[in-house]
Amino acid sequence: MNILLVTQNYLPFIGGVEMHARQVAHKLIEGGNQVSVIASNFAPNKLPKRSAMLHGSLLAPSFDDYTDGPVPVYALTPRSMDRLKMLPIALRATPKLQRYAYHPLHKMGYRSYRSVYLPRLRTMAAKADIIHVLAHDYIGWTAQQAARENGTVSYTHLRAHET
Repeated sequence: MNILLVTQNYLPFIGGVEMHARQVAHKLIEGGNQVSVIASNFAPNKLPKRSAMLHGSLLAPSFDDYTDGPVPVYALTPRSMDRLKMLPIALRATPKLQRYAYHPLHKMGYRSYRSVYLPRLRTMAAKADIIHVLAHDYIGWTAQQAARENGTVSYTHLRAHET
């Protein structure tokens, strides 16, 4: 079976979900499955507090695809043009706007994020029998949409609701 794990962060980022995703991927491979991981962040957040919310999307450090032992890991990190397309996400970090329009700004940011990453996730979803989403927010919602459009079975580990 071809399984795609989608997570917000992955190694070398160290955390509980990241270690769990790695253990799941390696166990599934031991069971004879093909497993790939997609993540959008690989580095700890070193941004100031106001900008920290943009670390997983607009300001995510670029990273290259690599292999974690037998597991191919695909970096869903922004390129230069992607950052321009996702610029509306920056409005989420604007203090006065954030206070009065958090949810509309979140929705608007998601639309720009989705426009960049949904085509890439569709390509990966087309190769998968199962998509296991270990993420919430923009990457989780986008992965769920790609799975739905492709008719791929999607299992969400962390509860994720679209805004």
